[in-house]
Amino acid sequence: TWIGNTAEAEVLIAEGGEQDCVRIELANGAFIECTATALLPTELNGYVAAKDLMGNALAVATRIQLRQTTVRFAWNAVTAVIAMGSLPIMYTYVNERDFWISGNGMQFVLMHG
Repeated sequence: TWIGNTAEAEVLIAEGGEQDCVRIELANGAFIECTATALLPTELNGYVAAKDLMGNALAVATRIQLRQTTVRFAWNAVTAVIAMGSLPIMYTYVNERDFWISGNGMQFVLMHG
């Protein structure tokens, strides 16, 4: 599940073949699965590749928070980065903007596209 502002950015989704993927788990129970090289904005270290996120905190918002005019989110510590091996992927490109993605449809993590 992902949420992006399509009014401000062209969203392109295309098959990407296979890439190494990881599962990122956070302290509040949120998680996402993405490519190991996907960039995510962190609280203190700018954009960091998914495979290197241990020791960082990511922005997390609920579905309800994302529907507000001003999105309120909380920084949550990454508790695990789990290698998933090479998997088929769909590449999402959002004009080099950030967008929200979720593993459970309720808690969304900010990602870069």
